[in-house]
Formats: sequence, structure tokens, C-alpha cells
Amino acid sequence: MGAPTILINNAGLLASHTILTTSDAYLRKIFDVNVLSNWYTTKAFLPDMLRHNKGHIVTIASTASFIGVAGLADYTATKAAILSFHEGMFLVPSRTCSMLTHDSAHPGTQAPLQQPERAHYFHTP
Repeated sequence: MGAPTILINNAGLLASHTILTTSDAYLRKIFDVNVLSNWYTTKAFLPDMLRHNKGHIVTIASTASFIGVAGLADYTATKAAILSFHEGMFLVPSRTCSMLTHDSAHPGTQAPLQQPERAHYFHTP
């Protein structure tokens, strides 16, 4: 079958509570699911994409990547983290892999990233 050429990172936990009522266990869990899962799946697939000079990575984030939301500080922090991860990841590989492309989707909004000429945007109502 060959190496995968498309990776869609789409993970998210969401529960409304305050910073003071968020348990340490839940905080670890939401960061594991919402952030670290993106890191590990990308780390697993990116080497083959670079080796084959072909690949596409999509990160499904959220409107919460850009704004804080009352009662969702943990969730918004994780979505801001994956946006930063996604943007930072493509600052280096783009120099070595001309066929590696990426998208960052933020359901509920359409907003520019740091390099709008290199990214594609999806707007979902």
C-alpha cells in the first residue's frame, strides 16, 4: 500500500468548568488528547512524507484557537497550542519538501495565520 500521504489531526475533548474546578487528571487528559495526539501522529507520519517529498497534513483546531472562552480555559489553551504547533511545524519542512502541504481548519471562523500565502483555510458554519 505504501506510506500514507494524508494525515488529518482531529481530536478534541471539551467540558465546561473553571480553572479552579478542573482536576489535575482531566487537565492531563485534555492536553494528551487535544495536543499531544497531534504531536505523536505527526511525528509518526512526517518522516515518510518528507522522504517521499509528498504529503498533506490537516489540523482541525477551533475558533477557540484565537480567543479565550469563559469556562473553557483548558480547551482554548489546547487549541491555541495545536495552532502554534501546526504553524511552527511548517517553517522548517517547507524548505526541504516542496510537495508537503498543509491546512488548518478552525470551525466557526475564518482567520489568517502567520503565513497566509502558504496556508489554506476552511470556514465551517
